Amino acid sequence: AQREGFGGAAYLISYAVGSMIVNAAMWLIYFLYCLHQRRYNFRDAVDALPDFHFDKLWMPGCLAGSLYSVANFGSILAVTYLGQGVGFSLCQVQILVSGLWGIFYFK
Repeated sequence: AQREGFGGAAYLISYAVGSMIVNAAMWLIYFLYCLHQRRYNFRDAVDALPDFHFDKLWMPGCLAGSLYSVANFGSILAVTYLGQGVGFSLCQVQILVSGLWGIFYFK
């Protein structure tokens, strides 16, 4: 793909913006559902939404998001330089590793 001038790393910004838009749309849809369930009482609908717990979850959330971003960028580079057959297969080994980790470590 790289020889033809295609590289996946250029699409990471649009992927991030699209993910943010979809996430905001899902929260809006859920809020509208709660608003409908609470007979259009705005305060009850806001109270029905789950708490964010920013004070406890900001560090694990930022760490998980950063690790996912690095891994996503690495998988794009692997597919770009190694090709679909080898690069994508190596990226999907994570499923096997995490499954074995769960079986043998957490039993």
